[in-house]
Amino acid sequence: MSYKYNPQKYRKTYRWLRGKISKKSCSKMTPERFQEIDKLYHYTSLKNGLLILLSRTMIMSHPSKMNDINESYRPIYCSLENDIEKVEKEIKKYYQSSFTLDDGKTPGFFIPAMWGHYADKGYGVCIVFDRKKLISRIESYGYCYDKVRYNENYDSSILVEGNPQKYIREHINNVFFTKSKDWSYEREYRVICRSNVEPVEIDISDCIVAVIVNNFKDIDCNEQQTNSPTYKALIHKLRGSDIPVLLLNMAPLNGEYELVNYESDTNGEIWYPKQSKIIDIDI
Repeated sequence: MSYKYNPQKYRKTYRWLRGKISKKSCSKMTPERFQEIDKLYHYTSLKNGLLILLSRTMIMSHPSKMNDINESYRPIYCSLENDIEKVEKEIKKYYQSSFTLDDGKTPGFFIPAMWGHYADKGYGVCIVFDRKKLISRIESYGYCYDKVRYNENYDSSILVEGNPQKYIREHINNVFFTKSKDWSYEREYRVICRSNVEPVEIDISDCIVAVIVNNFKDIDCNEQQTNSPTYKALIHKLRGSDIPVLLLNMAPLNGEYELVNYESDTNGEIWYPKQSKIIDIDI
């Protein structure tokens, strides 16, 4: 089958993709649609966030690089000493990506500890994903995924008998989807895969709902965030991608909230979250 392509006629609704014509979505994310979508969140630095947003790709990491010291160092016990090296070698073949869940009370994008630990002390970003679309993409790869369970009496040690690969596959929930209750505030939703090569990537095209920013280093703490050159550059880079920017205010969101749309003079669109019963934002 062949296609006739007239750039002048179709340039706003079609694009070339690997030799075929693919219809580009013209639907625009709105605050109302945002509220209805089942979402996952990923906190990261501004630099890494831009790489994810522009490449539409996430690179998975080794569990040993996580903040949890129970995962960066795990006691391994085997019947033979030389088997420990085999287990360590097998564990290094696993990669993961971490996301945050809503809990029905406060939104997953408003966890101060997550902003502090993973998003450059509040100067990074929180990328919002459509959970249904992202899981569908992950399933097509054959990756494992689940929410993390938090155990008050968590033991990070691994006791392996027999084949290490078989053991980890059969005990994957205990090895990768269980953590100490100390980390329960993260509400983690984890994706795991086994690979003999790296980097291991996840294609997140069409899975991003919005990007959330909290503050910027290039303005005074009392200055309006929209005056930040970094913010304006972010809006410019995302222009035309239909990815809106949700700009947090500093008031706590402890209950129901709504999103207020604010048309920006920087060629972008801002959504302010506000708690309707407590906070009144006059724009």
